[in-house]
Amino acid sequence: SSDPGYLYPMPITGDLLLTIVAPATTAGPIGDELGAYGNGGAPASALYLPDFNTTPTLSGVVTSHERWSGDIELSDAVSVEWPGRLVIDPGTVIRMPAGAYLHIGGGGLLEAVGTADAPITFEASGETAWGGLAFTSQGANSLIRYAHISGGDTCVTIDHASPVIESSVITGCARVAIENSQYSSAILRNNQLSGNQSAITIQDASPRIENNLIINNAGIGVALSGYEGTPQLRYNTLDYNSGAGIEFA
Repeated sequence: SSDPGYLYPMPITGDLLLTIVAPATTAGPIGDELGAYGNGGAPASALYLPDFNTTPTLSGVVTSHERWSGDIELSDAVSVEWPGRLVIDPGTVIRMPAGAYLHIGGGGLLEAVGTADAPITFEASGETAWGGLAFTSQGANSLIRYAHISGGDTCVTIDHASPVIESSVITGCARVAIENSQYSSAILRNNQLSGNQSAITIQDASPRIENNLIINNAGIGVALSGYEGTPQLRYNTLDYNSGAGIEFA
């Protein structure tokens, strides 16, 4: 905006919004110039960028902005809560102790965006399964892309939340790869789910499940139950699962 004195940042994302009294929100006289920034295209003299703490929280609650990179071994469960925002850089490896969760809820936000050549890894720190990633109430708008998630009990739990998980590999989960429940509405697309006990469970939830490769799981490919959800499944490949490909309970 051309009104930097009238900008305020959103608490989590740092996006800039104009206050209602900003001059740029008022129409100018006929014939005045209108630019991409207003006022003839002159950019703001300063932009707000949120500060990120690069020292990871190894246990407890994240309520600020953190950026994780490199090899990180957590000592216990970590929960990202409002107004916390956790950004994980490509190539980061996160190791979790037995039974511990990385929990995104209460308005917290996770942005774990790797690349095809440098995926983000979530794995157990030892031989015993970790708790998994848990997205719960208000943990909406989180994004996981190009990640390898393995060794959890239930590797991803989604409850009253709507994260996007795409272009990722989820394997070696002791119970379920992705559990959708209680009115959640995740988007799950272009993932490979293999080598788990079961791949996807849906109970009273409305996920959109597209273009996933669901193969070689010891149990069911996709299990649906409950009466409240409206899940959408399309263009998925289910093959070589020891249980049913799709089961309705």
